[in-house]
Amino acid sequence: MKKVIISAIIAVVAGYTVNYAAIINIPADFLTIQEGIDSSIDGDTVLVQPGTYVENINFNGHNIVLASMYLMTEETTYIEETVIDGDSSGSVIRFENDEDSTAVLMGFTVRNGYNEHGGGIYCHMSNPHIIKNLITSNLSPDGAGIYCWNAGPTIIENVITGNTTWFFGGYGGGIKCHGDSTPVIINNSIVGNQAVNGGGISCDGNALILGNKIIGNFAMGFEFWGSGGGINCSNSSAIISRNTINNNFAGFGGGLSCYSSDLSVMSNVFHGNSALSAFEPGIGGGIY
Repeated sequence: MKKVIISAIIAVVAGYTVNYAAIINIPADFLTIQEGIDSSIDGDTVLVQPGTYVENINFNGHNIVLASMYLMTEETTYIEETVIDGDSSGSVIRFENDEDSTAVLMGFTVRNGYNEHGGGIYCHMSNPHIIKNLITSNLSPDGAGIYCWNAGPTIIENVITGNTTWFFGGYGGGIKCHGDSTPVIINNSIVGNQAVNGGGISCDGNALILGNKIIGNFAMGFEFWGSGGGINCSNSSAIISRNTINNNFAGFGGGLSCYSSDLSVMSNVFHGNSALSAFEPGIGGGIY
């Protein structure tokens, strides 16, 4: 199923791009990715060759495809070879100007972002497609890997790993969904992220969380263990289905923690999750 989903998206994106829109090549046409974006019009593709680009990117309302050579070849080696490095000076990628579902980010390593919200990718009032990226080593108090605020991104087949929210009250090591967000989170590997609450995913919106591998994430604070090692939901109506939620750790709800929420939790595998508090026994190794 997941190969069908991703192949269909790639076919649509590639067909639309090649047949109907201009391709802007980086670095042949412009030295920086941001220059390529700024020179584009809706429907264009900004195609980036392998290399490390130390930039903080903003789509600036351009409904374009920004992709590595993975788009043209489906060779996964291009994902690790084409790096956007935020240099700890802001979010690596920002969608905040009403970008719609034709705005696509595909085939990059997104790393070393640092921002108050969304170290790796920040989405506000936008609905982009985020497909087949490696999102790693980003820092933020809130949504270290991806932060969604009143947004509806479609997040498909990414590897989201090694992202950290680092201080008291931090939410969403891998992904944070906030406000009236309605993200679609499908077939991602969300592994080894850390937060105070929601090591893998923190959701107070209405997400669809389907078919993901949510493994080895931690929710812990300075003086006590946090909640929702795999997923933390508060005031949420999320649908959580067909996920593998293994070996996550928290004080409350090693696999999943729910508070004031009306969830649909169906056909998931919970295995090897654990709960432990510094001051009292943990509660809900699998689900709290």
